[in-house]
Amino acid sequence: QMCIRDSAHADQRVRLRAQIELTRRPDAADRFEAATKSANALERVHGIWGLGILARRGAAIAPGSAWKGPTPVASLEDRTAAARRLVPLLAHADAEVRAQAVKALEEAPLKGNDLPLGKLILDPSLRVRSFAAIAAARLGADKFLPEVLAMLKENADADPVLRHAGSFAIDHLCKTAQSLSLIHISEPTRLRRISY
Repeated sequence: QMCIRDSAHADQRVRLRAQIELTRRPDAADRFEAATKSANALERVHGIWGLGILARRGAAIAPGSAWKGPTPVASLEDRTAAARRLVPLLAHADAEVRAQAVKALEEAPLKGNDLPLGKLILDPSLRVRSFAAIAAARLGADKFLPEVLAMLKENADADPVLRHAGSFAIDHLCKTAQSLSLIHISEPTRLRRISY
């Protein structure tokens, strides 16, 4: 019970310790999912991060020398189940929840092309856009290349973070001649040079 209360604590160090401790509990996914529905914004974010840890690897490693042996990794089934709990948050009304959920999913064992990343790449929030473009790249979600190109065109080199996210996505997603031809038609020469 203390860990749940601590995930809304004012001190970030306390929140992070509670989050890491919760990943080791058998009911961690249920507790983190409940935290994502909290009225407290910090608790929601820590719930998302906790589900992200479970989706990426399972329980967090215990700090210090208390841990001996190989790093445990949860089963693919458990990691996939945790990742699926994050997917509904991609449509949340709060932009920061959407941003953190898509960031948490970028290393999850889900197929990127099955996620609603296209809508997020063109989200009204620039933060959500950049995280979504990077997630599309890391998840190999090549069907969202047109959205990445549209994001870059709309950005028109105004925001360097969006430019980086877009060029990162292009670099990871353009593996065929057909996808490369989209860039030559759509983007300025400068961006083509950055991406190669």
